[in-house]
Amino acid sequence: MRGFDHTTPLQDPIKNLPTKSINVGFSYFYMAYVKKVEVREFLRRQGLRAAGDIFDALDKAVEWKLKKAVERAKANGRKTVKGIDI
Repeated sequence: MRGFDHTTPLQDPIKNLPTKSINVGFSYFYMAYVKKVEVREFLRRQGLRAAGDIFDALDKAVEWKLKKAVERAKANGRKTVKGIDI
């Protein structure tokens, strides 16, 4: 694994990440990585409910993990992100 520094501390995935949105001409459309229905169903099976802010927090965490995986793949000279990058 050439070029990847495993000693760099990980940062908090929730703080300081911009909300992802795309301009579709007349308004902005929010892109979600996590399906709300699936999360709610999972929590329901655990006997819990989902607060409104959990979905934004999950999306930010997924985006942070993906960015770190992209960095690692690039540092290792690959153009393909693999499971080991996550």
